[in-house]
Amino acid sequence: MVSRACRTTLFLLQKLGNILEPVQHLRILQQLPGDLFQQIGGGGVDLPLFWQAELYSYDDEGRIADKWTWTGDNSEWDTHLVYEYNRQGDVTLLQVTVGTETLYQHYEYNPLGLLAAVYVSTNGTQPSTPEVSYTYKPEFDSK
Repeated sequence: MVSRACRTTLFLLQKLGNILEPVQHLRILQQLPGDLFQQIGGGGVDLPLFWQAELYSYDDEGRIADKWTWTGDNSEWDTHLVYEYNRQGDVTLLQVTVGTETLYQHYEYNPLGLLAAVYVSTNGTQPSTPEVSYTYKPEFDSK
């Protein structure tokens, strides 16, 4: 299993009009999200009235392993994305949790490394039938 706490980055954003603008960027090492928010709450970081925080965790290869997004007092909008990769670095599983609902997207690739199929489930098990299939045909320029 990949260590998910090797490096994390937090972005605090505030809503200015219809745009989310960075308030503060913190680089955190070896901290869990709960500990992080205790630190922010008691660490003198002033959160604006409308705020959003994003926390990224990276695997040992430097790829995003987890992304958490918290939006103000709207816990039903809280989002957690979990990524799994194959040896080629392609995403094979994306777990999306919004509030209390979770959706799993399983990705398959053809021998050339091109996306071949996407499977969707709500229980984490890859279905036998893909939601979407992709086929590719080569185009040759005869000139």
